[in-house]
Amino acid sequence: MKLNKVTIFSSIALLSVGLAGCSSSTTTPKPKNISYSQLSNYKSRKKAINKGLARKLKKDQKKAKNGNDDYNYSLYVYKIQTWEDQTIAVNVAKDNYMDLSNKEKIAVGQSIDTLVKKTFKENYVKTKNIFITIYDEDGNTLIPAFNYVTLKFKNKKVQEEANAPVEYQNALAKAQSYSDNMYMSKKGIYDQLVSKSGEGFSAKAADYAIKHVEANWNKNALEKAKSYQENQNMSINNIKDQLTSPYGEQFTKKQAEYAISHLSK
Repeated sequence: MKLNKVTIFSSIALLSVGLAGCSSSTTTPKPKNISYSQLSNYKSRKKAINKGLARKLKKDQKKAKNGNDDYNYSLYVYKIQTWEDQTIAVNVAKDNYMDLSNKEKIAVGQSIDTLVKKTFKENYVKTKNIFITIYDEDGNTLIPAFNYVTLKFKNKKVQEEANAPVEYQNALAKAQSYSDNMYMSKKGIYDQLVSKSGEGFSAKAADYAIKHVEANWNKNALEKAKSYQENQNMSINNIKDQLTSPYGEQFTKKQAEYAISHLSK
């Protein structure tokens, strides 16, 4: 009987030791902390991060559909993934997303930034700079990379436009339309923006618009000159006068000279 007792005791002792050994050998070590720039060398972790981003986005979309306004950002997004150059590529439904105001777009970007950082932290990835680029369904870039860590846009001009008052943004939209569709001069656009019989914007809004409008004034002058030559059959001298006249197009002399030099002879 003593032998049996000893045998039972010994078996239990051995089993305890075995379990302890197994427990020790299967302890999972904490993953190594890495930087975002190193992520491309850790493919399994990158895959886990992209799965995590998709999972969190889906959860946020469910919360938004249940009436939680704090997660409305997710309704405009259908894909988030990491790219190799420290960029977070975000695909959005173009039509719905582009209807948002600039401030609302910034809010979407900030929410994405929060989601990404949380996922990175869970996967032991450290980062100081996250650049978020918005793409449409076809992969076309809608908005350039933003650095939401400092809340400053990589493109300073875009940052100024996003933070501008609504009146300034509207004045810029009008100025851009006049340049793109009517090929007007800088002075001509400004006068049209502030004119009471025109757009009626304030001088400050018009100044902002002229500063930020994307226009090639030489090209605009040339397009106007071509119109006068082809549609009104005007002489070179009269075209030049019309381009520079304070009662005409109000281009500079250099811009008018450029246009004349590029007209068909």
